[in-house]
Amino acid sequence: MVGSADQETGAGSAAEGPARVRPALHVHLSPYANKADLLQRLRKIEGQVRGIERMIDEERYCVDILVQIAAVRAALDRVSLQLLEAHVEGCVSDAIRSGEGEPYIRELMSVVTRFVR
Repeated sequence: MVGSADQETGAGSAAEGPARVRPALHVHLSPYANKADLLQRLRKIEGQVRGIERMIDEERYCVDILVQIAAVRAALDRVSLQLLEAHVEGCVSDAIRSGEGEPYIRELMSVVTRFVR
């Protein structure tokens, strides 16, 4: 169950988006229960980005660089979806069960909207 949800102060700038809901207490499994896997994926992505940097420095063929950029974006999308799934199964589900789901659902929809742009 999630404790009372507190809104951060301010409406958020256009760049930051709306103010985020912060649960006062998490008593479900953390979205970081798979922290080691997430960190491993991010390290791999970091290596891919360094490789792209080297490719540009070495003036490699543009299409090869673009293919690597697409691979990095896909890898980041997988990390994002993994975090999103954990958030929905944990934070959002707990808030809904406790009767405090509305701000979490609005926040979730705002985040999902960013992904489909």
